[in-house]
Order: sequence, then C-alpha cells, then structure tokens
Amino acid sequence: MENLTANYDLKKILLGSNYIDDGNPIKNFLLARDDKNYRDKSDDYFNYKNFKRGHIENYQLIENVFRTLFPNLNSDYKDIANSFFITYKCYLQIMYPKIFMPNGTVKKGDVSPLTIPIYEEENPTPNIRYAPFVSEEYEVIHEKYLTYYKNHFPFLKVHKGMKWVEFLTINFEFFSKVHNLEELQRFAVLTHTIGNIVTVPKGFNAGRKHYDYWDWGLKLLQGGSLEPIGEWRDFVNTYYLSCYVDTEYEIIPYWENHLASNIHLLPKDEFDIIRFLEHVNFCIEKRGENMMNDFNKKME
Repeated sequence: MENLTANYDLKKILLGSNYIDDGNPIKNFLLARDDKNYRDKSDDYFNYKNFKRGHIENYQLIENVFRTLFPNLNSDYKDIANSFFITYKCYLQIMYPKIFMPNGTVKKGDVSPLTIPIYEEENPTPNIRYAPFVSEEYEVIHEKYLTYYKNHFPFLKVHKGMKWVEFLTINFEFFSKVHNLEELQRFAVLTHTIGNIVTVPKGFNAGRKHYDYWDWGLKLLQGGSLEPIGEWRDFVNTYYLSCYVDTEYEIIPYWENHLASNIHLLPKDEFDIIRFLEHVNFCIEKRGENMMNDFNKKME
C-alpha cells in the first residue's frame, strides 16, 4: 500500500523483469497473456484454488489491497471491469480486415480454405468469430490461417503451433495503425490498475460472455440484484463508480445505442472505439484516484 498509486500497472507484479518499462504498453499486455513470461508460477501466489494464471485480480496481493481499501467488503471475488483484448481485437479487425477477417471459417468439418474478402466498405464491422483469439480452444493459430498468410501475406511471421498473442508480438510493427493510438496504449496500462478492478458476484462474467464491456456489466448488476431492493445508488457510491453513471444514476453507454436493446453490440467502427477509449480511460483513472485519495485521508 505504501507504493501503490492509481496508475500503477499491476502487470509489473505479474511479469517482473519481463515488463518493458519504456516500451510499448500494448506489448506488456501481450506478454501478460502467456504464462511463460510470468515471474511467479507457484500456487500459493493466488487467492483462489481454481485460479487462471495471469489474471491479476485473482492474486492474493490484490485481495489484500481491496481488503485494505474496503474493510467491509462482502465478497472476495474480483473481475477486470473493462477488458482490453475485446476492443483491441475489434480495432485490429477494423483497420486490417483482410488479415483478421478472411472469407471462410475454422469450424470443425469445414475444409474449405480461407480467401481474401471483398468488402463494400473500407472498414467492415468487427465480428467475434474472427481472429485474433485468446480462448483456449482457438488460441493456437489454425492451419487454415497459416496457409492463408503464407499465400497472401508472406511478410507476416507465422509458424505451426504459434499462438495468436505471439503472432501479434512478433509482427507488432505491421499493425502500427492500431498500436500507435495513444488512447489504446493508455488503456493497455490502465486495464491492470486498481481503478479497473471491481468486486462482483462469482460467475458474473458468464452474463457478459464475449461482450466484455463494463456498461453492460453494470446493467446486468443493476437489473439482476441491486435495483429491485434499492441498493443501486449505494453500490455506485460505495465502489466509486460514479463516472459510469449520469446525475440520475442512469448508466452511460460507451457508444450510441450500446444499451438500447438486449443485443450485445461490439463497436462498429473506429469512432465507437475512440469514444469508448476516451470515456473509459477517464473513468478508470478518476476511480483509482478517488480510491487512493480516500485511503490516504484515512491513513492521515
């Protein structure tokens, strides 16, 4: 607690000497997706028996921090409020659709090759079923993509058994239109700061599925357990979430119509992504600052 600040990147704890202090923060995020880069692999480093390596919110250190910040905490289950990868994935698809959104699928039983897509618009709408992936089932690049890149993008470095996070790291320079965006770099750091870690019911993420946005998360919490018993405002105030709601405690959507229906929407274009990043970066920083300011006042 003595060294903790609102903008302290907790990936430093995860990666140790592998953390790139003066490098691109997006590379640090990619490094943090591969357990070969972790500083400590011992089981006693975590708060849960069924932990996921690399998920900093599961570490005992974070549990200790939150127990200090919130002495009356009624749950020890933590989650990352705003996921970096889903927005990163969408942005890669928008800016490099021919690389990440080819024609065809990698579903079992489909033997047809991937082909160069022809889009009517310059930047097509992102789709969750396209690359890159980090889920266990698809984290290793499928042979269809290996052949596709060999035939159409021979400048990309790729080999059999390579994971998508390694592909993105090794070919980092070829995706500069995404990696040079300052707000995305800022988000890569803020993703693993205390302002982006929240206390939620266990199993909460099953409701968000792949559409990992905190405005949707708040809507699920509000409708599921808080609004009917009048605890919504207390929840927002207690956990420093006021940046995510307006003066009437209505949830602010990350982009237009994001909360307008029960259809989980991804950002449809670069404008949605920029709007999301500016809003969420401000909220994470502000929340972290408020948490630390109150803690420091109590200590004084």
